[in-house]
Amino acid sequence: MTASRSDVAGGPTVHAVQPLVSGIPPVLVVEFAHATRAGQLPRHHRDPFDRMLVAQAQIENLVIVTRDSAFDAYDVRTLPC
Repeated sequence: MTASRSDVAGGPTVHAVQPLVSGIPPVLVVEFAHATRAGQLPRHHRDPFDRMLVAQAQIENLVIVTRDSAFDAYDVRTLPC
């Protein structure tokens, strides 16, 4: 089942897969645009999964919650934890 929602007031609509089990948050689907952006990012962060998170955050206007300072090198909003 696919659902659409806005994560941030005034932000873009994020298309997510809504799990059938209630109480579990929706999953952000990796789109082709996310993969393309991740491949174009500079290698400030060596972990390809983290670069994918950066690409998704940039495209979908999301915030990354992290204590990893390597994300500071990218044009992405972070929330320290």
